[in-house]
Parts: sequence; structure tokens; C-alpha cells
Amino acid sequence: MESFRNEDGQPRQRTTCTLGRLEPGGDIDKLIAALQRARGLDASPASNPLNGLRSEGSRCAGNVWGLWQLWRSLGLDALAAAWRRSRVEFDALGCQRAMVFNRLCDPSGELGVPRWLQTVALPLDFGFEDGASQHQHLLRAMDV
Repeated sequence: MESFRNEDGQPRQRTTCTLGRLEPGGDIDKLIAALQRARGLDASPASNPLNGLRSEGSRCAGNVWGLWQLWRSLGLDALAAAWRRSRVEFDALGCQRAMVFNRLCDPSGELGVPRWLQTVALPLDFGFEDGASQHQHLLRAMDV
């Protein structure tokens, strides 16, 4: 694409080159095969190292990362000072944070939080350094 201004000074775009449609066996595959032959590589479909590649699954990260940034900018980690003298043996703040994020991302009760945690990628300093939270920890975090 090329951007330009017409006679009236309005911005416009025009197509200068088309590589073709993206479909199996289409123009893009032919272009890739031609480039591979030009480099002296085997361009047959059987030699493609990506053949048979499949995704086993991935974890969501964007919404958790955005909420993590908001949480930190609001200074909500200071909540931990409220129970600093109590005898809490688990990451209560991490559990509370996980429950809040779960409620915003995938609303379910505290029973759904451990299952949801298996589907998301958590920031490094999110909490749970000793392992993921258990249901009893979530209940105790609500008490805290």
C-alpha cells in the first residue's frame, strides 16, 4: 500500500503490489516455494519443517497483565499491611488478587478460581511462589 494525497489534499491509499490470497496452495505458497528454490533449498511440501505442527494450547495473558498494571498503579498491594501481624501461612494477597482478577476476567465463584488459574499466564511477581492456591486458601483469604 502507498499513502498519498489527491488533488484536494485528502489522504488516500492505493495498492502498489499484491502477493496474492492467503490460502493453502495459493499464490503465497508458490511465492515461498520459488524463494526457497532461489536459495537452493528443497521446496517440496513434504520438506516443510512446519508440516504437522499443531498447537497444544496456550494461556491467556493480556487481560491479566492489564489488570496487574492497574492493581499496581492503584497501590492495592498495600492491603497486605492490614494483616501483617496475623499468622497467615499462605499468600493471602495473591489469593485475593487472583479472586478479583477472576471475577473481572471470567466470573465464577471461588471454586472456579483454581481452574481459571490453569488457563492464564501470571506475571512473575504476581504471587504463589510456593505453588498455586488451593480452595481452602481462597476461603481463608476472604476471611483475612
